[in-house]
Amino acid sequence: MMLGSCPAKPPAQSAGPKFGNELRRQDTSRTGCREGGIRAISSVVVAASPFRTAWLCVMLGLIEACSSAGPYGHSIDYAPLSDEEDALRNSVEYDPVMSTRDPVHWKTKNVSVFGVVKRRTHARGGMATELILSVRALAPRNLCEETGEDTCRVTVSEREHGELKVLVRLRPEDDTGRQRIEPESLVRVIGVLIDDRAPGKLALRGGYYRHWPRDEFVTTLARSYMLR
Repeated sequence: MMLGSCPAKPPAQSAGPKFGNELRRQDTSRTGCREGGIRAISSVVVAASPFRTAWLCVMLGLIEACSSAGPYGHSIDYAPLSDEEDALRNSVEYDPVMSTRDPVHWKTKNVSVFGVVKRRTHARGGMATELILSVRALAPRNLCEETGEDTCRVTVSEREHGELKVLVRLRPEDDTGRQRIEPESLVRVIGVLIDDRAPGKLALRGGYYRHWPRDEFVTTLARSYMLR
């Protein structure tokens, strides 16, 4: 029996479930190749008892969970969420210099910005929360502590590229939860630029945002102790 493009091998006997890196090593040896391992296992037609069929389903579910970058993007490359991809259509990255030079044109754009929260004004009566961001650039690749992708963290520039006020309506868990948005959190906000109350300044009214608590991202300063 052929599994994808790899030669078939009989499944190894196991005394119990494997997790994390141990699970990934088991998948690799079972299919005989690193790439396509999950696809190969999922193509097996199991002619066995209902118990073994159910056990295979559980294992496939664990593999699926281990391969996901999760809500905080634990992967080598930046991994946008599905809603984030939708919000990013026809968007441009915020440019503090060009938006100041031509604010009228920039107010017609769908704008995306990454920023570390410096200050937060709590909303009242259903009003949008006001965040003052230290604007940062997204790194080309995330930094990782080890070779496993679960040690990777979304990485932004250590250098600040100006400040920007953003207005967003927070989800309950980001407003008052244990992992709430607060100074030193990272956010990505996508929306439209509007005139700020301060003369000559722009603010961003967010239609979508994504949040990373302070221990779920790093800056390029972490290159001294993390891997590329």
